[in-house]
Amino acid sequence: MTENLVLTGPLEQLRGVIGRYPEKGQSVIFEFDSVQSRSVHMVGVPRPLAVTFSAEGEVVREEVLEAWTGHATALCDRVVERRP
Repeated sequence: MTENLVLTGPLEQLRGVIGRYPEKGQSVIFEFDSVQSRSVHMVGVPRPLAVTFSAEGEVVREEVLEAWTGHATALCDRVVERRP
């Protein structure tokens, strides 16, 4: 199994998975210091992603976003992206 990729810095979070795609079994994790409205877009991402938003350890939204056109927003402090 591939190690998860944790993105904590603003520049690496801005890039996200653009130009790369999680390997099988890998999650890309975005960690933030506070609960705020966070958006995920799929511009530049050629394959769908399963996205989980959580706030203070509780899942608040899960969705599979379509390649290129998907978009989702939720109040959260953590976002996890992985292959659907």
